Amino acid sequence: MKIDNYIIKKVLSREFKYATKDDLKHSILQYNRGLDYYRKRIESIRFINYSHILDAACGCGQWTNVLAEKNKFVTGLDINDGLLEIASRFTNESNNINIKYYQGDLHYLPFKDEVFDVIFSYSALMYTKEDVVIKEFSRVLKLGGKIYICSDGPGWPIYKIIVQALHQGRLRSILGAARLLIRTTFYTILLKHYINKITFLRRKDIIRIFNRNKLHISYYGQDGHFGNNKGKIFQPLYGETFFGLPADFELIGYKIRE
Repeated sequence: MKIDNYIIKKVLSREFKYATKDDLKHSILQYNRGLDYYRKRIESIRFINYSHILDAACGCGQWTNVLAEKNKFVTGLDINDGLLEIASRFTNESNNINIKYYQGDLHYLPFKDEVFDVIFSYSALMYTKEDVVIKEFSRVLKLGGKIYICSDGPGWPIYKIIVQALHQGRLRSILGAARLLIRTTFYTILLKHYINKITFLRRKDIIRIFNRNKLHISYYGQDGHFGNNKGKIFQPLYGETFFGLPADFELIGYKIRE
C-alpha cells in the first residue's frame, strides 16, 4: 500500500516511546514533501525491481518505504532508535511486509559479506569516517551491485554563507561554514584523515576512496540532477553549485572485481 497524506497525518500525530521532539520535527519536514517526490527520485536513478536493497541511515523511513514499493525487499538501518520507531510506524500503517529495520552504525554494518544488490544512502556520509563506511558498503555489496550516495559537497560551506546567512539571515551559518572548512581542510585535505564529525569530500577524494574499495563511479553530479530532465521532473533540495562546486553531490557506482 502506498503512503498517502492520511497515513502521514495519522502516524505523526501519535505519541512515541523513543522518538524525541527533534526526531518528530525532522520527520514532519521530510514527509511534508510528499511521497511522490521520493518516488520520482527513485525512478530517476532507476533503483527498481531489485531483490534486496540496503537503505543505509534510513532515518524516518521516507526513502525506505518508497524503495519497498518498487523492489522485492528493503533493509533499513539507522543509529537513531527514535527515527526507527517513526519509520516502523509508517511501514506498519502501509502494510509493507517487505521491509526490516535494524539499529546499527554505518561503520560496523551488522550484515554478512555480499548480501545486497543495491545500497542507497542519502545525506549521511558527511557525518562519518567516510573511508570506513565506504569500505563497509563495498563489503556487504554483491559483485556488480549498485550504490547511490548523496552527501555534502565542497560547495556546501559557500551555500551556508551565501544562502543561509546572507539571504535567510541565519548568521550562525557563517560560524558553521567556518568550522566545516577548517575541519575539512585540516583533516581530510592536509592530513588525509577522516573524522566522525561533519566534513565534505572533494570529487577526487571520494574517487580515491572508491577505487581502494573495488567501487567504480559511473556518475557524479549535483544532488537531484541524474535522470531529472533538467529539473523538470522534481525540484532538488540543494541542486545548486557555487563557483562550479556542488552544494550536495550525488553519485552512482557499482562494485567491480579487483
